[in-house]
Parts: sequence; structure tokens; C-alpha cells
Amino acid sequence: MNMEIVKRVRPSSIFNFAKASIGNLFLTGSRLFTGSLESAIYLLSTICAVPSTVATLPAINSNFTHHISAGLEDGSQITGQNAISHPSAPTSLPDTATVMPEAPSPSPFTPSSTSSTSTPTPIITTTSATLLLNPLREDAQNVLRETEAHDRIEDATLPGSLPSLRKPYLTFSKSASSPNTNDLPTRISRIWYINPYGHEIYPLSNPKVVAAISHSISIIYSIGSLYTSLIPSLILRGVGQAISSLSSPAQQKILILNSTLDRETGPSSNPLTATDFVRAIARACAESQGHFNTLHSNKNRIDLGVEVAGIDPNEDVNEVRKYVTHVLYLEGEGVPKVNKTELAALGVECVRVYGRRVDGMLRYDEAGLVGALEAVVGKAEVIRSRRNTSRQ
Repeated sequence: MNMEIVKRVRPSSIFNFAKASIGNLFLTGSRLFTGSLESAIYLLSTICAVPSTVATLPAINSNFTHHISAGLEDGSQITGQNAISHPSAPTSLPDTATVMPEAPSPSPFTPSSTSSTSTPTPIITTTSATLLLNPLREDAQNVLRETEAHDRIEDATLPGSLPSLRKPYLTFSKSASSPNTNDLPTRISRIWYINPYGHEIYPLSNPKVVAAISHSISIIYSIGSLYTSLIPSLILRGVGQAISSLSSPAQQKILILNSTLDRETGPSSNPLTATDFVRAIARACAESQGHFNTLHSNKNRIDLGVEVAGIDPNEDVNEVRKYVTHVLYLEGEGVPKVNKTELAALGVECVRVYGRRVDGMLRYDEAGLVGALEAVVGKAEVIRSRRNTSRQ
């Protein structure tokens, strides 16, 4: 009886809490409890007393994991957000793997009786040194060991999922000085969504997000990873059309340019400029409407049922301004270069913001950034909190 109780109390799978974020754990637990990501966000917003005027909406309203792939200008592809943005740090896996043949054993999947030879079953022998995995050229045997260990966890991934999506990425660093943050061989040309088996899919955006964009006064593309945070939200079906429909001169679309370059915006020998950021956003918004014109695009695509409104090869000013009207930027060492003449030719206005050094890196000054946004958008009305009893 005691043994049966112990077996039932023990969880059926193992969850690694290493590097876990309290906020993410709360959101995940709430989503599992309520069955809805939007409900989980609402619960966290209520507990944290987020003002009712602030709405946090998931770009995709789904309880399932969505994956992305990146296509590089040299024609190669990288699968999975982590492999694109911040490859895994050195693992504790062995650094060598020697494949030794073993005498064949009976198997239901043996060759036909007409075959005169059989394939030996490999045995992997290893040493105990530490392995550094390169996400672009990982040793097949090392990936196999990691993914097989991960697959033993119940419901971790769907059977048959791509190995790069089954591999855990718990230890990583996004610092440019990290030995694991190696340069991409060429620039990223396109981002797209895939299912667990690697096939491209075209997810619909959350209708609430489209409605919020359509009724907004201004749109601000905030600081963050260009190709793994911003672009995946823009290529969703419906988003580009909603952004381009804001045609009033008073409806500004402002990009707050990152204060530093990272792996996604490299390689270091040919980093992205502010103009490249703007073009990437415009292309993503066009792709969300069914227009594809890159190396990794299939010319025989299915009809997505949306109006094609892509970026003209000659970069018509009106097309670019549909998605970006202003760029807020810092000036200094290590930040993306801003060519105001180029951007002005595309109809994009540049606004310089003064920053400050934090741990040797240039960062936006909060007051300066707020002032710049108010200068472009207009000063927002002060909203008193319901908990403010001082009448101030």
C-alpha cells in the first residue's frame, strides 16, 4: 500500500526549474489552470494592479507552442528561436563520440531477406569533457543524445518533432562577448512560422490585437530583439493590414531603435543599420498580407485570402511610411548606425534621444525617451490610480 501511494504521489514527468522566471511560471500555471492565456494575463494584471487603461494582449491566442525559422542571405536556415537569438551555452555532454559497430540483433525493421548485408547497430562511447555546441553545425550524435534524454520527459514535445525544437535551451547568454554568441555567417533575410515538423504555417493574429491596432492613435515598435520578438508579431495574418490602415498624418508609427547590436542584427562585419531595421519591419508587415519577395520565399504560394500590398523594389516612400514614420535613436559607440538622409528619402523622420552609460553600455534615459515620444505623439493625459487617495 505504501509503495502504491509513493508511486502516485511522484510526478509522472520531470520539470527543470533552472533559470525559470517567476512571471513566466505564474503565467504558465494560470494558463494551465484557466485554460486560457488571456485569462492568465488578466489574472496577473489584476494582482499587479496594472491600470485598466493598459491592455496586454497575446499576438496569438493559443495554448500551444509556436516555433519560428530564420532564412539567411546565403540560403541556409536556422530553426527555433533560441538557436537564432542565443544558442545554448556549453552543455555537460561529452565532447567526443565514437561509433562502434555491434553485432546485429533481430529487429522488426530488418532488411529484406534478399539483402546480403545488414547495418550494424551503433554504440556510442564517450569521454567526460565539456562540449561546446555550435547551433549551425552540431554533431549529430550529440544532438541525438540530448533530444532522446529530453524526449523521456512526458509530453515534452510531439513525436517526430524537429531535433532542434526538442533540444532544451536552459543555459544561454545574449551578451555579444559570450563565447557561445557566435556570429551568423550572413544576415537574416526572413522569419516564418513552422509547425513541429518544420513545415511553414501562416497563423492568424489575435482578433483583439487587430482591433486594438485599428483603433489606436499611434503605434510604437519598442526596444527588443528584431527577428525573434518584433518580426514574429508583425508577420501574423491581419497585422500588416491593420497597421497600414492607419493613414492619418496624426497616427504615427514610431520605431525605438535598439541601443545595441546583437547576434540577430549581425554579422559583426556587416551589421544592420537603422534603415535595415525599417526595411525589415516594412517587409514583415507586407508578408503578413501575402506578399513575399525574398530568397526564402516560395513563388507558388497559396492564396492567403488577403490583399497583396508589398514593398516595391524601388522602395516607394508611401509604402514604407505605411509602417514606419519615425525612428527614435541613440548616437554613440556600439549602437546601430543611422543615416538620416537614407531614411528621409524613405519618408521616415529621425529623432535623436540622449542616453546614459550603464555598465559601459549606452542606454536610453527614461525622461529623455518620454520627452521624445511626447514631442512626436503629444503629451498623454495623466491618469490617476484608483488607489491614489491623496488626490494628487
